[in-house]
This record gives sequence, C-alpha cells and structure tokens, in this order.
Amino acid sequence: MLQLLFVYLPQMHDWFGTTDLEPRHWLIPLGIGVAVFLVVEAEKAAMRVWERRAGQSGTR
Repeated sequence: MLQLLFVYLPQMHDWFGTTDLEPRHWLIPLGIGVAVFLVVEAEKAAMRVWERRAGQSGTR
C-alpha cells in the first residue's frame, strides 16, 4: 500500500521527481508474482502426493 502511495501521490512526484507508472509497467512484477505462486502451489501439491504415497507404502 505504501508503494502505491509513493507512486501515485502528487506530493511524492514533487518531492522525488517521479511520475505515475503506466499499467504495462505493473505486468512484469505481476507476472513474476503469479509465477512464484504457481511454483509454490505445485510444490505443495507434489509434497502432498509424495507424502501420501510414502505413508501408504509404509503400512503394507
């Protein structure tokens, strides 16, 4: 939230000599965030499957 205030408040533009970001500039961080999320969720799913299989083979 503070990042958005820094980027979009007109007073901040005056103080730091910045400008608004265009929507296309948000695509790279958004894409990286989505990619990290998908990798973490895939890892969690794989660990659940692996643990379930390990638990089943140990009981027989």
